[in-house]
Amino acid sequence: MDPLAVTYKPKGTNYGIGVEYAATERLTIGLEYLARRMQADGPSAFVSDIDVNLNTVSLRVGFSF
Repeated sequence: MDPLAVTYKPKGTNYGIGVEYAATERLTIGLEYLARRMQADGPSAFVSDIDVNLNTVSLRVGFSF
């Protein structure tokens, strides 16, 4: 165990929305938006807190064999 290692216990929420469209019988196209809001208190007075807001947009293409 590393004595200098810092352990955080994050908490937060994730939410999103997505859609998938069948362009052909074998080809699908999807779009998704995800938002993540996470916070964690620093384990000591010498280690800072964490506050992360992450937004992602994904575009995907699927092919069925």
